[in-house]
Amino acid sequence: MLKFFERLPLAIVFGALCAGLVLLTPVLSIPMFHQKLAALDAPPLEGIDIKWREPEKSVPLAIRESGASLASVMDGSFQKGMEYLVEAVFPFRAAIVRATNQVYYSLFARSYMYNNWIVIGKRQYLYEIGYINHQCNMQREKHTQKEFDQWAKSIEELSDLFARRGQTFLFVLTPSKAAYFPEYIPDKFGCSEQSPRPEYFLATAALQRTHVPFVDLSKLVIDAKDKYPLQLFNRGSTHWTMLAVTLSAREIAARISAQGKWRLPEVRFSYSVDNHPSGNDTDLLDLLNLWSPNRNYPVARVSFERQPPRTPAPRIAIVSGSFLRQMFYALRDTNMFESIDYYFYMGIEHIRHPALSGPPLKPDTAEYYRELLAADIVILEENAGNLGAPHVGMLEDVMAKYAGHTAVAK
Repeated sequence: MLKFFERLPLAIVFGALCAGLVLLTPVLSIPMFHQKLAALDAPPLEGIDIKWREPEKSVPLAIRESGASLASVMDGSFQKGMEYLVEAVFPFRAAIVRATNQVYYSLFARSYMYNNWIVIGKRQYLYEIGYINHQCNMQREKHTQKEFDQWAKSIEELSDLFARRGQTFLFVLTPSKAAYFPEYIPDKFGCSEQSPRPEYFLATAALQRTHVPFVDLSKLVIDAKDKYPLQLFNRGSTHWTMLAVTLSAREIAARISAQGKWRLPEVRFSYSVDNHPSGNDTDLLDLLNLWSPNRNYPVARVSFERQPPRTPAPRIAIVSGSFLRQMFYALRDTNMFESIDYYFYMGIEHIRHPALSGPPLKPDTAEYYRELLAADIVILEENAGNLGAPHVGMLEDVMAKYAGHTAVAK
C-alpha cells in the first residue's frame, strides 16, 4: 500500500503531462518556441544534462507504444518509457522534476535522484547509501583480520618503496559521515549508534602491526565532535566540512614533520560561521534537485595564514578519493609547498598547483605520473567507509611499471 501511495504522485504528474503533450505538441515541437518557453523553466538540474532535440515520433504514437495503463504507471515502466519523449519535447522538465522530487522528499523522505543512492535521514541529514552499508555492515560480511593484515602489508610495501626512493610517505584514513552521525541514520537500516564498523577496526589494528606512517583522521574528526561551534560534517553534504579539513591538514603537517626529513610549519588559520552553504557543503542537497531546498545550516569559512616562501620547499603528491580534494586546496592556501599534485582515484583526474602548461596528459603514460615519482612527500588516502578502494592497487601497478616495484600478491 505504501508503494502505491509513493507511485501516486508520479501517476498524477504523468497523466497531466501526457494530456498536455497531446494538446501542445504542434507548438512545442517548434525549436524557437521551445527555447523561449525553456527560458521560463526552473533552475537547471544538477547531475542531469538536458539538451533540446527533435522528437523522433509523434506524442500520441509514443504514448500508445509506451503501454500507458494504471499498472504501468504504478510500477514505473510507463514513466521510463516516456522519459525520452518528455526530455525531447516538453520545455518545463526541470520544473516538473524539481516539483515531483519535492513531493517525494517532503511526504515520503525519499529521493530517486543519483541512482537512488541518497538516503534522507532523520532531521533531513543526507547520506550516500554505500557509507551506511559499510557503517552498519548491511551485507553481514564476515571480515577476517587476515584479509586486513594482507591489505596493510600492501601499504607497507608501498611505504618501504617510497622510503627507498628517498620520498616521505604518509597513509591517511579519512572519516565517513555515517560514522560521524550514526544517530541520524534511518531506523529501517537497523544500525545502532554504537555500530561496530568491523572493517575500520580490523584495518586500524592491521596498520598498527606495521611500520607504516599513518594518521587516523577518522578518529581525529569523530573525537572532535561537539567541540566546535559547528559540526565537522553538515546536513546537506557527504563530505566533511572545511573546518574538519583544516584540522586534519594541521595533523598531516605535524605527522610529516615527525618523520624528520621535512620540518613543516604549523598550519595556522581562522574561521567564521554563516548559514549560507554552497559548493562542497551542498553536494548531496544539490543532487536532490528539489523545488525548495532547505539551505539553513551552518558552515565554516576558513582563512589560512600563508607561510612566507621557503627554499627549499617540498613537493607533495596526493593519491586519494574525493575527500582529499578539499585538502589539496587547503594545503595550497598555506603556501608551504613548492608544488601540490592531486591524483583523483589515481587515474581519473590530475590537478596541480602551480598548474601544468600544455594539453592534459593521458593516465597510461609515464609523463602523467612524473610529478608523483618526483615528489618529496607522497600521501595515500582511503576513506574508512570505503576501504579497499581501487586506487591503492592502481598505485601499486604504476610503481611496478614506472619505478620497479613488485606488487604484493593478492
